[in-house]
Order: sequence, then structure tokens, then C-alpha cells
Amino acid sequence: MKKLSLIELNEINFDLVQKYIDQDPNVFSGFNRLFELMAFKTFGESEYDHIEPWVHWVSVHTGKGFEEHQVFRLGDIVEFSGEQIFEKLENLGLKVGCVSPMNAENRLKRPAFFIPDPWTNTSSDGSTMSRGIHQALRQAVNDNAEGKIQPITLMYLLGAFLYFSKLRNWPTYIKLFFNRRKRWNKALFLDLFLSDVFIKFTRKRNSDFSTLFLNGFAHVQHHYFLASTHYNGSLSNPSEYVEKEDDPILDAIRVYDRIIGQILADVDGHKIIATALRQIAVDEQQIYYRLRSHDEFLKNIGLKNFKVEPRMTRDFKLTFSDLKSEKHGVALLRSIEHSGIRLFNDVDVRDGSVFVTLTYNNQLSKKDILKVNNQLISLQASFVFVAVKNGHHDTNGYGFMDFESKSLECGGARQHVKFIGKAVIDYFVT
Repeated sequence: MKKLSLIELNEINFDLVQKYIDQDPNVFSGFNRLFELMAFKTFGESEYDHIEPWVHWVSVHTGKGFEEHQVFRLGDIVEFSGEQIFEKLENLGLKVGCVSPMNAENRLKRPAFFIPDPWTNTSSDGSTMSRGIHQALRQAVNDNAEGKIQPITLMYLLGAFLYFSKLRNWPTYIKLFFNRRKRWNKALFLDLFLSDVFIKFTRKRNSDFSTLFLNGFAHVQHHYFLASTHYNGSLSNPSEYVEKEDDPILDAIRVYDRIIGQILADVDGHKIIATALRQIAVDEQQIYYRLRSHDEFLKNIGLKNFKVEPRMTRDFKLTFSDLKSEKHGVALLRSIEHSGIRLFNDVDVRDGSVFVTLTYNNQLSKKDILKVNNQLISLQASFVFVAVKNGHHDTNGYGFMDFESKSLECGGARQHVKFIGKAVIDYFVT
């Protein structure tokens, strides 16, 4: 039986990576082995609002462009009525396993393994281990801005870590853990762990098609692109944000070199490794915040009869129990300003839900007090600093594969990311 793995290295700018590799060509064996594979380039959407990973990866997972699948927000895949490649392959009699595929719904009847991403409301494969990892992942990622992890999460992660982690990776884990002052190391630790989980699951569960999504490098680029020694622009980060001697991009490359090398060596079958899009340096920096307690803040400003679901970083989804409460909540969110700037510039009303983005991006101090609904609310206490935006999305992506496909041409013109999904299906039906 043929086996295939789709490794989703979200948003990595391989042109930037190549500069580091060229500087030390004999150091990064994992990337060097990756660059020996056949290469292809992709594009996704042209409208900037649609150049999002949760749009592009849905295109990969469905074999359809945005104009066909119309999935615009993270988590909205649960409203999509079409098929994903995962169900299609299972219907062919194949065992399918997934670790954290972005904006993907678990519709598998008999998954080899399925750990959802931290943001999509869907179920794991039902096993105690997968369910525990998923819950720990959700809590760790959604509380990342504050750097806090609950005790129960630590317990789950410790048990899973002892079971899944490779002994040869322990020196790297230990180094990342004891250098926690580097805020980006948490994301890199998590990605190394997820890669260990993926490798062990593919072997233990004997999956025919397997996919792994890793977001740590994207996280580092978003927050620290301008700290790269190979960034030549005029912008810079505050010294208290990242120290001058640190290069978070290089740190990410070192960890991913290990991850890529081990996946290529230890996972059976053929591979497609793709980014779906990439990041490039921003022209203007912005400060990103996240609500510290979504439910508490929204109640304090006057919202009623609602349920809130936090999504990635600044975003959250609201559902109201009645239309009157929804209209009141939407009007309130759209009207709230501080120092003449709207807090929520993106309030998207859907059929039955409201998607909101916290867009306020000025530096906060103790003097920033919001007066609303007869309440005095400290924005500094209510908002959690997430990052100074360093990188933003670009539609172009990169890919590598170790077999020839009729759907995905290597070495030619850029192709839409939907052809990655088509290539996965073709691999098994031709």
C-alpha cells in the first residue's frame, strides 16, 4: 500500500531561509535534504483580506479556491458542506491521520488519529491521548499571550511528552525550556513536540495518508521578522521587545532543521511539504492585543445573552440567544472608541453569529481608561500585549515533493494551492 504525508509548514519564507543556509551551507542538514527534492511554487488569493492561512489551507484540503469554497474565517470549515481530502481518502478505504490541520473538520468515521487545530470547533479521534493533547494545545495556544499554562494542561502535556518525545530531541527541548525568556521558544518547543507526536502516530497507527500542520515559524516571523540579521529595511523593534544579540528567525531555522530532517528520515512513504503562502516584512509596525478575559470584558461593556469563542490572537466569534441582543451587541461593538479610535474595526455579522477582531493598536498605559456602560475599564488591564507586527501575508508559497504528479508541476510556473489537494487525491487514485 502506498503512503503519503502532507507536511504543512505554515507561511515560511524560504527565500529568507535560503540566506541563512547559504551563509552556513554545511550546518543545516535537514534543509539541505529538503532542497534536494523537487520544488514547486504556489499562489493563492489576490485580494489581501483573503490571503490568510485559514483560507489557503482550506483550498489545499478541499482542492477548491476561495471563490468555490467561500470559507473566510478560522473555524468556519464546520459550515462548509463540501468534501475535504480526508473524507475522500477514507472513502477509498485508506487510513487517514491528522495532527493540527488548520481550519479542518474531523468528519472521519475511523481516523487513524486526529488532533484538531486549537481554534476549530471539531472533535479529536476520541482516544484519551489525542483528546488530552488537543485540550492542552487549545489552552496553551489561546493563553500564549499571557505566557500562562494551567496545571491540568501541564499534567496532560507532561504525560504526552514522556510518551511521544524522542530521547534524541531532549537536549533541544531542555535548551528551549531553560531559555524561556525568549518568548518564541514556547512555539518552537510545541512544534518539535507535535512533530514527535506525528512521527510516532504514523508508525503506531499505520496511516496511509497523514498530515501535520506547524505554525511556530509563522509565529516567529509575525513577531520578529525585523530582528533577522538578513532583514535590510529601515524598521526595528524596541530593545525591550527583543534583544539586539538575538535572532529569533535563526532559532526557528535550527529547530525546524531538526524537525524536517527527522520527518524525511523517519516517516515512511512519499512526502509533499508546502507552506500555502508566506510572510514578508511589514512596511509599518502595529501593536497586536488580545482580550485577557473575553467574557468578562464583553459583559462589562454591556453585551447580553451571548456566547463567545476566542479564535486566533485578536479574533473571536459571538453567538447571541436572540436577535435583539445581537443587534444591540453589534451596534455597541461598532461604536466603542478610545481616543478617537475604534476598538473593534472589524465586526462581521453572519447568519447566526458575529465575527469580531480587536483592531485597536496604540501603545497603552495606566491612563487609558475606557468609559462605557457606566463603567470605567482599564484597557491596559483588559488587553494582553501579543506582539509588534513584523511580518504580513503574501500570496506566494513554496513546496517540495519526492514524486512526480500530474496535478502539481515542479519547476514550472506558480500554481494555485488547490492543486496540492488534487495532487494528494491523484497520488492514490492513479
